[in-house]
Amino acid sequence: MYTHLQERYAERPPVNISVLNKMKAEGQKIACLTAYDASYAALVDEAGADLVLVGDSLGMVIQGHATTVPVTLEDVIYHCKAVSRGLYRPFLMADMPFMTYASREQALNNAVRLMQEGGAKMVKIHWNGKKHPDFPAATIPDSLHDLDTMVKDSRRFAATGGWGYGQFNYDAASDNFTPLGTGSGCGFACHTKAASVDYVFTRYPKR
Repeated sequence: MYTHLQERYAERPPVNISVLNKMKAEGQKIACLTAYDASYAALVDEAGADLVLVGDSLGMVIQGHATTVPVTLEDVIYHCKAVSRGLYRPFLMADMPFMTYASREQALNNAVRLMQEGGAKMVKIHWNGKKHPDFPAATIPDSLHDLDTMVKDSRRFAATGGWGYGQFNYDAASDNFTPLGTGSGCGFACHTKAASVDYVFTRYPKR
């Protein structure tokens, strides 16, 4: 009980965006692990993880679904609440599940719910990047670029690491999304390339 108070003056304080930026600038490795409940979150924290993700992969890992599509926002919020109770130091992120970001308003409202109700500190949306006007070394989000969906099925998508990908580009003029590319592997090359790259957004864009 009261572990947060006991560890308030610990040698390794809780991770925030500033800590992540400092780690990136110094070339430190940033460790990110997935958790779905308080008990496992506490173990991940004890192991020294910097980031913890509550992913929509809970649909397969916890709920037994074949894909992530059935996962709801309420599911992610529930597991975020549980994970946040087991964490002290790591920075908590959460996936926005399928079709919870079909419009700008819906994306923002659901992101707020994940942070207020679930205790998440970050949600994932794909924006165009640009340099910070006052700090060129930092990359910040610009305009909305696209929304990506990923489906885990090691048999169907063996050629692309067990994941099927779909990308929907955003058109600002019509405020609509259109499919990009064909086939389940259209996002595989990007994800493979990004596996060794770390980007930290330091400011939310004004829209």
